[in-house]
Amino acid sequence: VSASWDGKVVSDVSLKSEKGALARVANPWGAKRVEVRDASATPVSVTEREGALELPTRPGVSYTLRPAQ
Repeated sequence: VSASWDGKVVSDVSLKSEKGALARVANPWGAKRVEVRDASATPVSVTEREGALELPTRPGVSYTLRPAQ
């Protein structure tokens, strides 16, 4: 997992799944909605539970999380 930070806010978060499973990541944007896309820019379903984002992953695939536009 890595994040881009401009000194004030996180602009995006990237993660790469090693084994493929449900990923659970703290939402760095608080109450803002988040969009997730895989490496081919395909949207990925994400749910929020108790302040964390949960998304299904596939082995070897990278994902980018950003605040929704």
